[in-house]
Amino acid sequence: MVIVFVVWLLQRTTFGRRVYALGANRETAFLSAIDVRRNLVVVYLTSSLFAAIGGMILLGFSGAVSISLADDFMLPSIAAVVIGGTTLAGGVGGYLGTVMGAIVLQTLISLLAAMRIAPAGRQIVNGLILIVLLSAYGRQRRLRQ
Repeated sequence: MVIVFVVWLLQRTTFGRRVYALGANRETAFLSAIDVRRNLVVVYLTSSLFAAIGGMILLGFSGAVSISLADDFMLPSIAAVVIGGTTLAGGVGGYLGTVMGAIVLQTLISLLAAMRIAPAGRQIVNGLILIVLLSAYGRQRRLRQ
């Protein structure tokens, strides 16, 4: 439900087009008469709202409060974004690709858990996937120039 709403919001509304314009190039967005500061504040507020909701859900599952509660999710979340086709330099990517990257990564993690690979081994596999994809994206950029 949330995925459908966010995809609709980003692809079918002027707000979504402004968000993509800001991500591609802030200076060009400014020259296109987009209020960059106001839209950035809205984007950061929306992002923090989703982070707060995610934090409350995680707290509900764990039942304990800790500063390092979500540390295990940091590398997989970055890997899901890269697997989904978003470049870390910005300007290319989308929400739906990130969702698909998260699904692929979670399937891989479940497969590794079914093979009884230790959590440290799973982190190593996530890191290797991230390194391979980042190097492939870098090579792809060099080929285009």
